[in-house]
Amino acid sequence: MARDIELLIQMLPWLCANPGRTVAEVAKEFNISTRQVYMLLNLLRETGIGLYYGEQIEITIEDDWIQVNEALNLDRPARMNSLQATTLLAGLSFLEQMPALADSGEVRELIDKISDLLAPERAVDVVTSTEEQENIRDIKSAIANNMCVRIKYASGTTTVDSYRVIEPKLLTTRDNRTYVRAYCHEASGLRSFRADRIVTLEVLTQPQSVDVEPSAFSDEHNNWVPVEVRLSREFLGEFDQSTITNLREIEGALHMSARVANLNWLASMVLSSGGGIEILEPIQGRELVRELANTWSANNP
Repeated sequence: MARDIELLIQMLPWLCANPGRTVAEVAKEFNISTRQVYMLLNLLRETGIGLYYGEQIEITIEDDWIQVNEALNLDRPARMNSLQATTLLAGLSFLEQMPALADSGEVRELIDKISDLLAPERAVDVVTSTEEQENIRDIKSAIANNMCVRIKYASGTTTVDSYRVIEPKLLTTRDNRTYVRAYCHEASGLRSFRADRIVTLEVLTQPQSVDVEPSAFSDEHNNWVPVEVRLSREFLGEFDQSTITNLREIEGALHMSARVANLNWLASMVLSSGGGIEILEPIQGRELVRELANTWSANNP
């Protein structure tokens, strides 16, 4: 999502300055696929100050030719009052705490520039977990120096934390959460770890031994199991957002299409959710939940 926002901010002024460009030309300019271009253009069409015609950005696409008819002044520098600037500062202060998303030094410079224009009583600050910030800094160091990391990780499906040796390759941020993409020695494969669930972290002197091409992360979930689940919104954060292929709300509950590493993980998550998650498909997942529940009942009379 953060990358999409960055592209949207760059794309709209470029389209206004370069009218009549094709989808293919835009894809080449921003080094993305044509499918991503269409997705971003659809997002731009839903951007604006309201919900009705004349209140949103108007874009026309005919035979792959793109024309921005109304940019709602979002293609030029904005003038902010003190309330707007303070609100922006709150967002930037939070962004500064997420080094996977943006360079903290550059964000701090921007915060200082805006703060100089505000009265002292309007100063704001947003602080995230100090431990998580330190872990992210250590992971970035391990990536830069090609070193392995030992972590104690809380899975979210059990009260027992696991210890893993991983080779961190990439940091990403989705929905205000930072994820570590890494090769996991215990799983013998690529895995994603939520930074806020890393209990302890130690950078080892052991060098990384597995080379991972950047393209491998786009195929990371290809061999995972497709599932359909019904869940309460509070449990949505248990799933890596990059594995979700469809999400809709039906009669007050979320229905989600996603991929999971294995059905055992999902079944354990269902049991620990206390009814907050239900497997709809595949049928093997529902049967596995029953088996695990029966096993637990037999061992805990």
